[in-house]
Amino acid sequence: MFPQTKKPLTIPGCVFQLSSTNPFNINTQPANGSLMSSGVDISGSRISVIQATSSNQPTFETNVSGGQPAIVFNSDAGGINADSLKTTVAGFLNILNLANGSTGFTIFVCAQIAALTPPSTQVGCILFMQGSSPSTNEVYQIAQGSLGSITCSSVNSAAVQSSAVAGNAVPNVPFITSFWWDKSAATIYSQFNSNTVVTGSNAGAVSALNATPTLFAIGQQKNATPNRQFDGKIFEILIYKRLLTTDQRLEVRQSLTSRFGLPL
Repeated sequence: MFPQTKKPLTIPGCVFQLSSTNPFNINTQPANGSLMSSGVDISGSRISVIQATSSNQPTFETNVSGGQPAIVFNSDAGGINADSLKTTVAGFLNILNLANGSTGFTIFVCAQIAALTPPSTQVGCILFMQGSSPSTNEVYQIAQGSLGSITCSSVNSAAVQSSAVAGNAVPNVPFITSFWWDKSAATIYSQFNSNTVVTGSNAGAVSALNATPTLFAIGQQKNATPNRQFDGKIFEILIYKRLLTTDQRLEVRQSLTSRFGLPL
């Protein structure tokens, strides 16, 4: 028997929640097909994500899954990034310093891909965070690879790289990917929908980013050329600055499932 479904914010520790159902945190949705120049997280941190260039802005689409809307990212035939959001608001860096989490961190992405092969020949980055050590290029990211593979990965300040293929997405079918770091175990894990939990490579050697992130982007990888844009739709992104329990992760997945009509 599953525990009672709870809204994600009833579980403590959420520092970022960008939701297509309330993208401006004013309980008002944009018109169908309108460009999105910004979004505001509803976790209480009020971190704004901004894309000032109109040609690069994602669009808002209503009634995508379970009667709920989505933020649509796509690219043109030339592979030019056309739709990413990035934070430019002072103060967000420290809030998103996941290394400060006492037990680890937990991230959820609820999205769907447009095609099995991303626009970039390498990956289509859904969520990207980079630390401040350029020599080791510390990052956390959740990205789409070939054949719809959804991979969670990290590179820490000691240049230890870890990755875990959570599962394989199907075009135009919503999915939930969770990605977490257990500080005590020094290991990352990922899970695709309700599939078996996958342990990242280099288990036991994965520390957090050395410092606050210097880049945070949705829909592209900011330190690559081209920017490895994501082609698909995002329903919600949640970041918890703590390691959630198995039951708590299930509660978040149940909440997303009930609101967006997704598989558990």
